Amino acid sequence: MPKLKLTQALIDDPGTSPDVYRDTVIPGLILRRFDSGKVTYSVDFKDHRNKRQTKKIADARIVPLAEAREQAKALLAAIAVGQNPFDEQRHKATIRRFQDFVASDYLPYIKARKRSYTTDESHLRNHIYPVIGRHYLDDINHREINRLVETCRRKNLAPATINRVLDITKAIFNRALHWDEPGVATNPVNKIKNLPVNNERERYLNHTEIKT
Repeated sequence: MPKLKLTQALIDDPGTSPDVYRDTVIPGLILRRFDSGKVTYSVDFKDHRNKRQTKKIADARIVPLAEAREQAKALLAAIAVGQNPFDEQRHKATIRRFQDFVASDYLPYIKARKRSYTTDESHLRNHIYPVIGRHYLDDINHREINRLVETCRRKNLAPATINRVLDITKAIFNRALHWDEPGVATNPVNKIKNLPVNNERERYLNHTEIKT
């Protein structure tokens, strides 16, 4: 692997031979030129287990060399103090969307355990999925739950129905926490209060009471 001071001219020159070049300015920054004309930046490093890894960081045809050096420098600095940003990226890749988690794990779990399964599934499909279904689990916070409540209010749902929507969502996140689902560290519904429900029925006077 040739070592040299990478230059933007070298990167932009289509006549440069396909090869792998190691930068002398930022040791660990690799330029790889392919026969196809594709050119990429990578970083080469040893992880916490002393295992050598090479990870692509950018397309050299799009990202300037100066920017790639800054990116490589930041990544290598983090790795040097025991962090591994690539592990964090891998973790992010395991985080599912709310709807996917519910459909594949939660609903099958409650189907034989809850008598209200059909009602819960209906509330999910009609009220919850349209608001947060496509969100990744780690992106759902109390603000998103507030938005869910406000959306239900705009649909003129009864307070008891909105509370049921909150209860279902809270139960889903509790189960996700219990299962150590990636991306779920807290239950965002815990900060949201249920709406007051007026269960008083309007009473009419009977004939005798009217006469008195």
